[in-house]
Amino acid sequence: MPGIALGASAIRGTVTAPVAVDEVEVCLVEPLPSETCAYPGADGEYSLTVPSAGVYQVEFLPSYGSHLVAQYYNHKAKLSEANKVAVPANAAIGGINADLELGGAIEGRATDAVGALGLENVEVCAQDATTGAAVSCSHTDANGDYALPSVPPGSYRVGFWGERESAAYAPEYYDGQGSFLAATPVPVSAGATVTGIDAGLDVGARVSGSVTDAASRAPLAGIAVCILRSAASGPERCAYTGPAGEYTLPGVGSGSYQLAFSPEFNEFAREEFVLPEADGWQTQYYTGSATRAGATTLSLTAPQQRTGIDAALLTTFVPPAPVPPPPAPDIAILPPAVQNLPPTKATPPKKCGKGLKKRKVKGKTRCVKPHKKKRGHGRRGG
Repeated sequence: MPGIALGASAIRGTVTAPVAVDEVEVCLVEPLPSETCAYPGADGEYSLTVPSAGVYQVEFLPSYGSHLVAQYYNHKAKLSEANKVAVPANAAIGGINADLELGGAIEGRATDAVGALGLENVEVCAQDATTGAAVSCSHTDANGDYALPSVPPGSYRVGFWGERESAAYAPEYYDGQGSFLAATPVPVSAGATVTGIDAGLDVGARVSGSVTDAASRAPLAGIAVCILRSAASGPERCAYTGPAGEYTLPGVGSGSYQLAFSPEFNEFAREEFVLPEADGWQTQYYTGSATRAGATTLSLTAPQQRTGIDAALLTTFVPPAPVPPPPAPDIAILPPAVQNLPPTKATPPKKCGKGLKKRKVKGKTRCVKPHKKKRGHGRRGG
């Protein structure tokens, strides 16, 4: 068995099984998909280094085709029942063992109810007959065949949901029922395979419409649209709006439904929605209700097509208050500065030409020709 790094904490144990198994993952149960895992050696022993001292839950995951059932410490079938392992700093906790058990299997085929052609990409899940929790899921192949190889012993209701190529088909439960509670339970025993759990699916109703901003009427892309059967708490089918705000929900079974619009799928299970919402839009039910209780009920009969099931969402964004203009400065207003014009040049003294003289004529200086004095004739004396 591999050792652990100096100063690290670890969980150690042994994994055994009634049949040979190609691979078993031993992992810490973490909020995100687990990345802290180890693999037992040929002797079944493992050593799992943990990030730090703390309290952990451990899961044991056999390979899919092994027919062995996943297990949680200490020999628990459900995570909610798993024992916790307290790991101190710089120490290894041993004896965290698993004795894997052989499960049963469920096999069957999904076909078109009219043509009996095999349907590809139909999701098939075995759900606990009492709680509804899915314990094993798979998809049909190109011929419509499926297998659920690692089902814990117990009683299950088997559901079929068309996806991708088969998305137009309405969900169905074995044997030919439209709801979980009406489904026929399928008993599963360890080491046994139950065959013939088939489904003939009918084309369902189709609902389509668009989602816009209530104020601007601009289309909203990426909004989740879910259809909820009136008697169910969770959505039956969901889709996202496209670039033009458009959506389509195919493969809806006959019945009564409410339609919900929101950027977040997980909001649809709540009864009330309190503003403001972090995603920026108020969840809305068709037609325009903020609560499911006030939603308009759609009655659908497959293969009916309903168009124009639209929504105009209200934003939860609160614009900031307008900023007032800054106050006028408290200073004296100065007169405009006097421009620095070039100095005015003095008029040069007037000059007169040759033979002309300056004279004041009616207050103005002019150049005029001077008058000559006349010589007088004297009297001659006697």
